Amino acid sequence: MLLTTIILMAGEAAAKAAETPNPLGLEPVEAGSGLHNFLEIVTKPDNIPIVAMFFIIFYFFGLSLKMGAANDALTARGEREKIYDRMNRWVFGAEEESK
Repeated sequence: MLLTTIILMAGEAAAKAAETPNPLGLEPVEAGSGLHNFLEIVTKPDNIPIVAMFFIIFYFFGLSLKMGAANDALTARGEREKIYDRMNRWVFGAEEESK
């Protein structure tokens, strides 16, 4: 009995809320405007550095996976000592290789 009363009261409250105008005065969002809103937010001047950092992070994440796979291949072939030489060559250039 109590549960039925609560459900009926909730239904009446929902119907009443649907009849009242929007208290904040906001217009409803159109269904097809999601990409437009996303691009509007992303291209604001304050958000451009954040988007750039997003791409930079994924670039270096991919680079680290690629270098890690190459180091794993060297380890599997038994050439573990070449990993340090390869890292020095990548950081300091080809001149370190000749020493």
